[in-house]
Amino acid sequence: KDAIVEEFILAPRFNANFQAYAMEDRFGSLDFVGFDDRIQTNLTGLLNLPARDQMGLDVPIVNEEVGHKGVTMRESKKPLVYEAAENLLEGVREHFPPKMIGLFALQGALTTESEFVVFDLSPRVPGSPCVGPTSPEMRRLSLKMKTEIRSPLDLCMIDIKTAVEQDRLDEAST
Repeated sequence: KDAIVEEFILAPRFNANFQAYAMEDRFGSLDFVGFDDRIQTNLTGLLNLPARDQMGLDVPIVNEEVGHKGVTMRESKKPLVYEAAENLLEGVREHFPPKMIGLFALQGALTTESEFVVFDLSPRVPGSPCVGPTSPEMRRLSLKMKTEIRSPLDLCMIDIKTAVEQDRLDEAST
């Protein structure tokens, strides 16, 4: 009742999952891992009903997150998400040095004006569990890393392992 809604966007939601690397000289600053979306208790089911049926129900809405599902985004829209992630990393470097390390998700929505509006940052270890088996990015990341990537957490482990091998573990922790 006392909550303030800052902005409501009538648009599809996407959790854009990324890995920010400690060992930038080896892996680059970040990799896109994949998309997911939340599944809420009865809200998800309610939204699947036609509006007239929704209006006729006298059911308290429970918006508790109970899971995630993998989703994809049209390729031509992905640069919007990369730009948002790069802007975040730049802001973190400026305001919270040295930098962001690890898995994170930008929770946002893609508007009809082709703008990716971020409404939340979610640091995620081990990352979204559904991304590993559902993301088409896993194959690209496996090729880049020259080993099979099954889960977003594998990327953190490779980053830390590389830091240990190069005696640079202090750079891989904050």
